[in-house]
Amino acid sequence: MHNSKLALTMEKNQIGDYKFVKTLGQGTFGKVKQGIHIHTQQKVAIKILEKRKITDVSDVERVTREIHILKIV
Repeated sequence: MHNSKLALTMEKNQIGDYKFVKTLGQGTFGKVKQGIHIHTQQKVAIKILEKRKITDVSDVERVTREIHILKIV
């Protein structure tokens, strides 16, 4: 997806086929939003990371570890 299109859809609280419903939590690197698939109505959690807050190698390692954990759950 082209970055300007992504930014435009984020302004509408939507990325692709997922619409943001509400913020579930906030952490060091970003937010977790409740989302809903606009066609199936399936509820999901969407983690949005702010790249500018990931500043050093230890931050990258923490994010990578979390992604690995989420893949196996």
